This record gives sequence, structure tokens and C-alpha cells, in this order.
Amino acid sequence: MDTKSSTNEQQTTEIRAKQAASISASEATQAPAPRTTSLDGATKRPPLPKPPKAENRQETSPKPPTKDPSTTPSQKRPSIPKEGQQSAPERPPRPGSAEPRSRSRKASGVEASPRTFSQDDFLIIEKPVPAAVKAEGRDPSLLSRITGSTGRKADSQNLPPEVAAELQRRDQILTEMRNYIEKLEQRIVSQDIEISALNTALADTEHKLDLTRQDLNASRAFVSSEGTADAQNLIKSLRELNSAIDDFAFRFTQEALPESATSAKVTHRGLTAFGANYYGAVKISTFINVAYQRKATVGDFLHPFVCYALCQRLSELVFEPFVPGLENEMSDIFKKIYSTVNSNEPQDKSGRWRALTFSSVYRSRNITEYVEKGADDFLFKLIDAVNALTELEEKLTFENVQKELGDVARSIFTEAFKFQETACTNYLSYDYVPFLSSADQPFHPAYMETAQEVRQGGRGKSSTAILTIGLGLQAWKSVVKEDKTISKDYSIAVKANVICGNWDPNGDS
Repeated sequence: MDTKSSTNEQQTTEIRAKQAASISASEATQAPAPRTTSLDGATKRPPLPKPPKAENRQETSPKPPTKDPSTTPSQKRPSIPKEGQQSAPERPPRPGSAEPRSRSRKASGVEASPRTFSQDDFLIIEKPVPAAVKAEGRDPSLLSRITGSTGRKADSQNLPPEVAAELQRRDQILTEMRNYIEKLEQRIVSQDIEISALNTALADTEHKLDLTRQDLNASRAFVSSEGTADAQNLIKSLRELNSAIDDFAFRFTQEALPESATSAKVTHRGLTAFGANYYGAVKISTFINVAYQRKATVGDFLHPFVCYALCQRLSELVFEPFVPGLENEMSDIFKKIYSTVNSNEPQDKSGRWRALTFSSVYRSRNITEYVEKGADDFLFKLIDAVNALTELEEKLTFENVQKELGDVARSIFTEAFKFQETACTNYLSYDYVPFLSSADQPFHPAYMETAQEVRQGGRGKSSTAILTIGLGLQAWKSVVKEDKTISKDYSIAVKANVICGNWDPNGDS
């Protein structure tokens, strides 16, 4: 039995030695796995085979015999076959068995070393730039990652001095370029605003020029159609009436008031009292304020004011009613009738109706009495306003002023009545209506004139008409269109004389 046991043990040892030698030879002769190269030049290995499953890791060789407690650890007790059976030798494991390689190496006496990997064993794939980064305009370059606040900030100690200096120089250049671009953008925006303002001013100027062109064309048509001696006489009559109004204002300032009063400056208390005593002071409040701000004298203030007050009174009593001296209710009825006729009939028919109606009503009026009443009423209101303005101890009296200037005032009213009668009865192709320009409206050279230098939009220059000192004359007629409708054609025969907000009592415009 001992001989057989030693023989079996020797056979088992030889078989195991042969198995270890065959495994070592197969590993040594096995060729290395080929490497593959990716598109970007990186080298990579093929994927490693998957490890075998748990059930395949079990050894296929027969289990070692169980230890006998009676034997020593160094001795292994072989299996004892039964009687009549021969002990079969152990089968060597298959070459493709799943026995762990470490066991084989241990069996062959070779120690297993940990495997190391190089950079070529991996495929480097660059990620695309995120859309959010592109939308924000961030630069994903290496320089921005080094120098940018959002990327990785490089440690200045790890960079060479020349590289850090170059990066700092480029950052400074980039900052200067960004500042320059911002300045250019601001300049572009300001220039766009300036261009828009200039375009608006150009459009306004073109509109004003177009209106002026229309007025000039209408005036030329008016001159060509009304170029008779009578029409020119009518225009001349109105100009003479304006001249008479200016003369009356000059004489009132020089003759009715003492020199000490006209040379005195207007005061706040005097202007306040003047506004309370004159019924039309509200309409000329701008003129009153300008006179106070410019420290005008009483004489400088009264001359344009008297011209305005006389023009205003003539317009109310003579030019606005359908017939001078007619009651307001009857005058309104005639004016509505004439407006209806003028809107539905050509100018020759409506003008004829106006001339016949005016003549019949005008002859029934006592013009002389109406003239005297109108002139006296004007003088009485003017004296009250002047006494409040000047604050003289010796007040002006109606008797003294009427004695000196009553005839002049009545002659002006008489000339106004004659003008209105001539315009309403002798002219059929046009309706001639004297007018006053409303206060506080922009100066328009088409129907205004002034002795001042009015600069539209100039610095410190106001182009607003604040007071009318001379009557204007408007001419209009009814025109039949192609569709048989009636429209009105307007033109300016005489421009109204005004003073503007840049009025200077010292004569400097």
C-alpha cells in the first residue's frame, strides 16, 4: 500500500508539472493584441473579453482528496480505490478551461504583476461647444479659459513670465477694443437720433414751404383775377386805414400823456390794475408779461397796445357783423343765410346776393350816429385802462382826450365803415374780410408780417406772435369742382402786422 501511494503521488505531481509547463508555453507564444487607431490619431486596444460567468469558474479537475487528520500537513493522502477497481489517473484540464490564470501562474511559479495603461489606450473625444455658451457669446478657446473669469484660471506662478505678460497684454488690448466698440455704438445711436431730428425738421420745413407755395399761388391767382384799379384801391384803402391807426396811437402817447408818464417804467401794480380795467387784457397777457420782463416804459407799452385795441374794436363793431350797426341777433341770421347760399351756389350768384342784401340793410342804418358812438366808447375804455397803468395823480379825462383826439378816432371809424361798404357791395368775384391774427400762435410769413427779425427756432428768439398791430385782408371765393360740389379758395391780399415774443422795447430784435 505504501508503494502504491507513493507511486500515485508521483504521477499526480508529474501531471501537474506538465500542465503548468503547457500553460506557460501557450502564454509565451501568444501574439499581442493588435491596436486600432481612431480618426483623430489616438491609438486604442480592442475590448477585453468578458470575464466568464460564475458557474464556469468552477474547476473541472477532480477535487483534491480530503485531508486526513492522522496525516501530516506536508503529506497528501491519495484516494484508495476499491477492490477490483484500478485507480484511474487524473485527467488534465482542457486547454480552454476556465481555470483562473492566476492559479496557473502560481502553479508555474510566476508572480502576477498589476497591469498599467498608457494614454494610447484611450480614445479622446472632444465635446461640442454648448448652445448656451454660443448664445452668451463666450469664447471657449484656450486663451479665454486661461484668462477668462468663467473658465479655469491659471495659476500665474505656474506660467512662465513671458506667457503671463503676453496674456496680460492681450487682455489689455481686448479691453481697449471693447471700450472702443462701445464708444462707436454710442456714437451711432446719437447720430441716428440726430438724423431723425433733422429729418423731422426737414419734413416740417417742407410742409411750411408747401403752405407758402400754396399761398403764393393763390395770391398770384388773386392778383390776376382782381388786378383792376378797384381791387388795388381796396387793398390801398386797408393799408391807409392801418397807417391811420398807427398815427392815432403815436399821437395819443405823445399828446394825451405828460412826458414824465411815458418815460416811466411799467410796474407790476400798474399792469395788474391795467388788466382789471381793460376787458381784453386776458387775450394779450403774454404781451403784458413780456413788457414787464423787458422793463418797458409806459410809452413803449402804450403804442402797440393802442394799435391793437383800436383794431380789435373796429373788428368787433364794423367787420364781424354782416352789416355794421346791425343787432347781433339779426346779424347772425343774415350770416347763416349767406353761408348757406355761398356753400351751394357759385361765387357770382352768392356774391350778388350778398351785395344786394348788404346795400338794402346798410342804407337803413344811421351810420353817422353809430360812428360817433363807437369812437366815444373806445376812448372812454382806453382812458380808464391808461389811468390804471400810469397811476398819475392827475388823471386823464374823457373831455380833454375827446377834444384833442376825438375827431381822429371818428375819422378812423368812418374809413372803416366805407371800406366795409365798398368790399361788400362792389366786389362779387371775391369776399374780402379784414382779420386779426390770434395771439400766442406761431409766426407764419404767409399771412403775417413784422418789422422784427424773427428766426424760426433760434436761440433766445421767440417766433410766436403775441400782438396784432395792423389789420390783414383775406380774400376767398366759392369754386365749383368737377363733381359739382362747392369748395372755398382762400388767399391773402394783405398780411396782418404783428409783433413777436422777441419784441424789445429798445428796438433790438
